[in-house]
Amino acid sequence: MRSWFFVILLVLPTSAFGQSERVPVAPSKNIQLAATEWCPYVCSNDKKPGFIVEYLRELLISYDVSLDVFVLPWSRAIFSARQGTYDGLLTAVPSEAPDFLFSSVATGSYQMCFFGSTELDFHYDNREALQGKTLGIIHNYGYGEPIDGIIEAPVKGESIYPIASSDALNQLIEMTRLGRIDLFVEDRMVVANTLIEHPHKAQLGRFSCFEEIPFFTAISPQNTNVNAWQVFLTQALSSVLARKLYHQAKSRYQ
Repeated sequence: MRSWFFVILLVLPTSAFGQSERVPVAPSKNIQLAATEWCPYVCSNDKKPGFIVEYLRELLISYDVSLDVFVLPWSRAIFSARQGTYDGLLTAVPSEAPDFLFSSVATGSYQMCFFGSTELDFHYDNREALQGKTLGIIHNYGYGEPIDGIIEAPVKGESIYPIASSDALNQLIEMTRLGRIDLFVEDRMVVANTLIEHPHKAQLGRFSCFEEIPFFTAISPQNTNVNAWQVFLTQALSSVLARKLYHQAKSRYQ
């Protein structure tokens, strides 16, 4: 269960990223983090790598720490970081990697919505709305509640279709177009970015959305400096500079 403390940190205007102005000290001059394609948060584009990548690189370099990001299919990113190939995960929620050590301050937030054919008549009030529907999901993806609970324990009449792909969102959109799934759940900014880049997919409809959810940077349990990195990241993300750089980076992608 996510702590309400984390949510409060993200939601309140004066404390979204904390108030600490202590100068953190990193255990190393470089950190290597795995991530997955989640544009505009994380993009496979050297010139525009995503606003979270830009934000954290700008923030960490102010503490003389360089950031290397490796974009992989999500399941592989988690597995590789868990094995110690990378220092951790750039963006994650506790349900995706419960054995990792997470920053105590959110790195950012996302908002999940239902998407489907524009011809679909759908509104989500409770899980009864999913009766008779096929819901496409990305394997090992953390959607937040109530979707995570539905995926973990579907009831009769609910159909969950998981996929594991390096191009998962486009695959879900195509499956929706072909009628193989009725709905999928994804972040609204991610889908909006995809539709801008691929306008021929604009027949996709957005339905009910959930409240925003905080995500964090997570350090691998195999990292020998796991506790030191957690303390450093928490302090860095708590700074006034972090708030400023986050909003500046995000505005460049809106």
